Amino acid sequence: MRLVRFDLRWMPVCLVFFLAVLLVSPSMGQSPAASAVDINLSGPVRIAKLLWKANPQAASSSLAKTINTALERKMVEELRVALLPLETSARQVVEVDSDSEVRQAVALAAILMIDGQEGEWSTVELTNRLKRIAELDQRELVLKSWFSVQPDRSKEYFEHLLASEQADEAWIGKVVQTGLTYDRARYEEAILANWANLPASVQLSAIEPLTRQAGSMRRLVQAVADGKIQRDLINTNQLQKWASSSQQELKEELEQVWGKVRVAQNVARQKVVQSALQNLRAGSPGSASRGALVFERVCSQCHRFRGKGFEVGPDITNNGRGNLEQLASNILDPSLVIGPAFQARMLLTVDGDLLSGILVGESERYIQLKLQGGKIVEFDREQEIEELKVSDKSMMPEGLEAQMTEQELRDLFAYLCLLKPLGAEDNELIPGTPDGFVQP
Repeated sequence: MRLVRFDLRWMPVCLVFFLAVLLVSPSMGQSPAASAVDINLSGPVRIAKLLWKANPQAASSSLAKTINTALERKMVEELRVALLPLETSARQVVEVDSDSEVRQAVALAAILMIDGQEGEWSTVELTNRLKRIAELDQRELVLKSWFSVQPDRSKEYFEHLLASEQADEAWIGKVVQTGLTYDRARYEEAILANWANLPASVQLSAIEPLTRQAGSMRRLVQAVADGKIQRDLINTNQLQKWASSSQQELKEELEQVWGKVRVAQNVARQKVVQSALQNLRAGSPGSASRGALVFERVCSQCHRFRGKGFEVGPDITNNGRGNLEQLASNILDPSLVIGPAFQARMLLTVDGDLLSGILVGESERYIQLKLQGGKIVEFDREQEIEELKVSDKSMMPEGLEAQMTEQELRDLFAYLCLLKPLGAEDNELIPGTPDGFVQP
């Protein structure tokens, strides 16, 4: 038997990497609901410092995770102190300013946190550095650090980007979500002012954060009343949560724009389902290719289908499409049957934010919710949560058909009735699909 000799010179690196995994990663064997754990910031930063030269990629990954977690928990000062031992090494990487350096983004984020409000980089210089970071997640890490410690300078960047006609759509979405996360009151004015310039996907992702607090919801309602924002972008669930609140003035404003908003269970949903099924069986055909576009606009914020969209609700590639009747019920009467994993939580923060999301993690101190658009947010039970309850409504809004024309609804059904990807030569249809209904 041939023996493999282990080079003892690699022992320190292996030991350090093993410790990094233990300190930074959730405990092995934990269920997803127990993944929100308390962390010690100084430990992972020390590990990153030890790995800094021995394994730059591992150092970058572990430190990025630590910074992200600390920022989500608003541990800005604790993070700054924890990062101080790494300052010299991080500044050396930033000064070299090499695009091929894997630690470039995380080093830049660390220095931003350490320098805080007194940082010397200009808005222009930071903007140029952001442009040169290829990986979207790494660029977002720098952006979060910048927004958290230099709100005035980052706002200049925010407003300039929203007014630009050449910015990348995916990046605009990241910037808008970051602004709304860190200081909604500061950034919502710029978002509403530049609404017409925003891509449709960014508009849709911005709606949910703007409906969480009474003040921003009122400004959103006013923008709808003024014709600046399409009223159909605000879904029934977002209306219902405020229609059932104690905000009387806001409730009256909602009624002026949308009419009477139903708060109780809508007993007419089953009639809507039956009516839709009759129309699908007797009406015009639907276009599957056009339906793919409808899905992207209306459904992808909460559902994945064949790899596209966000998995807040179920991935519908292999769920909820057993036959046409089941598909129609799930789309038009979503609260009829709600799986335990997808029961929405209604959360009221001490700051007055009202959110609806799916529980994805919790510990004794923290709770994590996944919101529309796939974003996961974390709250401190003792310091941030005023009230938390399980909703008896699905996160998927009732009245989805109101966001589409009759033809668009048929197109959406045509797309979702396909058992195989769009364009497959040997495609099949789910049971119950009418003959001739699905067209290219």
